[in-house]
Amino acid sequence: MPHAEHVHSRCKPVAGLVLAATLLAGIGGVHASKPKTQRGAFGVAQQQVQTTGDKYFAGEDKVVVASFRVAFGQEVKASAQSSSLFGKSSASAAMHGTLSGLDNEVWQAITDAAHADFLEKLKAAGLTVLEARDVEYGAYGKLAGVSSPAALDADQGKLLMFAPTGAKLTMLPGDTGAGSAFSGFNASSAVQVWPAIIREQQAGVMSVTYYLDFLNADSSGKTQVLGGDAEVSMGQGLSVRAGSGIGYATLKGSQCKGYCPHANGSITLGQAVHSQQAYGRTEDVTKGGVNALGAVSGLLSGRGFSRKDLQIHADPERYRGISERLLGEANTALIDALRQARGD
Repeated sequence: MPHAEHVHSRCKPVAGLVLAATLLAGIGGVHASKPKTQRGAFGVAQQQVQTTGDKYFAGEDKVVVASFRVAFGQEVKASAQSSSLFGKSSASAAMHGTLSGLDNEVWQAITDAAHADFLEKLKAAGLTVLEARDVEYGAYGKLAGVSSPAALDADQGKLLMFAPTGAKLTMLPGDTGAGSAFSGFNASSAVQVWPAIIREQQAGVMSVTYYLDFLNADSSGKTQVLGGDAEVSMGQGLSVRAGSGIGYATLKGSQCKGYCPHANGSITLGQAVHSQQAYGRTEDVTKGGVNALGAVSGLLSGRGFSRKDLQIHADPERYRGISERLLGEANTALIDALRQARGD
């Protein structure tokens, strides 16, 4: 069984003499990888699941699942910078990871399994569930879609987004890349079509989006401290990203008059659902770097700039098995929160 690996790039500003970049070999993959803990006000860790608009959830008995999407990370990048308070020395570190060894068939199968599991659990929560195919001849038919899968870009890197087999891949405001042409003011956009579906079906509308990351990355960001390091780390591990989840426009919320904060609700992951299991082989593909990280991991330290490029060669069976389990856990966590908000 392969071991999960954690790779750390650190660059430290120094005054006077320049330290050469040093590769410390032989500290191979001993650290299991975890996603960064998400924190809110005053640095307090967020709850596992966060809800908005939950006062409108009670009494809702029918819902249209108008959109279900899973975006799979293809590339991830992270960087950090540090400057000395009392000198001109500075440091920066950057890491970049790419995923290989998988194809659309694997990602589509994961998406279809997650979608089927979500619908089953939603029905078990006591809701009458209408799928897109049940309402395709009404307002839903006006909804714009793009070919699935669609390549998207985000601050964290590149993504490949899938809809379930036979369903529209709907672009939402905030998506970048394939969906950038669809604005909230377009008559065929979700922002315009969702209210029409609510009126037509006398039911709430859900849109579900999950982001599945293949490397967990962390960074010290931009700092200005005496002797501070610029630190970036990446480790192999799959996770359903914090912020993934359900947008829920309820029938009750649509009927609210006057001041109606959070009339369009949400149920999202406050913390990532993750696994520390390795699912493939990590290779250092930095130009001039040490390869085969199964044997060697490393720490880069020096003045100026440090960089490391990683490639994960995924085992399709392991990747699929872990991904389906994590998405199933995310479905359970979100729908359990919905049950509680409904008073079930």
